Amino acid sequence: MTTALADHVQESTQTAGSRPFGAALLVAGVDPTRSVSTPKRGTDEADGTGHLFEVEPGGTPYGWQAVGIGDATSDLRERLEDVLETTPTDELTASDGVSMALGALAKTDNEPNPSAYECLTIGRGSATARRSTAEIADVLENVAS
Repeated sequence: MTTALADHVQESTQTAGSRPFGAALLVAGVDPTRSVSTPKRGTDEADGTGHLFEVEPGGTPYGWQAVGIGDATSDLRERLEDVLETTPTDELTASDGVSMALGALAKTDNEPNPSAYECLTIGRGSATARRSTAEIADVLENVAS
C-alpha cells in the first residue's frame, strides 16, 4: 500500500517544480500474516507485525521504527533514536510506545499542550485506539516526572 501511495505521489511530481501534495505523510498498519515472539509478550500465532512509513512530498518512502514529521522534526527524530538505542523494540508495548513518543515530543516543545497533540495506536482488527486529551495529559505528566 505504501509503495502504491508513494508511486502515485511521485508521478504527480513529474511536472517541473510540482509538489501537489506538499506534505509528508505517515502510513502505519499491521501485517496480519506475520507474528513476533518476544520475552515480554510471549508467543502469538500470526499476531501481526506493525509497520510505520513516511512518504515524502516527492514520493520517496522510508520505513521507521518511530518517526515524527512537522516542526522540530530533526530534534524529535534524534530523541526517538536515543530512546530506541537503549530500548529493545521487540519488548515495547503500545503503552510504552505512547510514552516514548509523547515524551520525545514534549521535550521538543517549549510548552507541551495535550490538546495540541493527537495520539493513535493501531493494532490488529479493530484494536485501533485514539487517546483522549486527558489520557495524553496523564502520559505527559508521567514522563515529565
